[in-house]
Amino acid sequence: MHNLLPPPPLKPLGVNDESYSIIMAAAAPLARGLRDAFLEDVASTLRNIGDPGPGALYRLVREIQKRHFDPPAENGYMHSSKYSR
Repeated sequence: MHNLLPPPPLKPLGVNDESYSIIMAAAAPLARGLRDAFLEDVASTLRNIGDPGPGALYRLVREIQKRHFDPPAENGYMHSSKYSR
């Protein structure tokens, strides 16, 4: 029989406004369907390493963002001018 109970809630992260802004700015370019996984990955990493400074947090978030970013497929219009269509 399957367990129908939801997973236990994660411990909230206590991040300051600057850290929150860094994290959410990195989440913004991700597709909506990828943001939750990105945020969970960031939260998990922060739980393991503690409270990094803003520079270290930026570098950490940038690396995690690269793992979750799915670039759009190229089409013929990306590198052409509006006059060549």
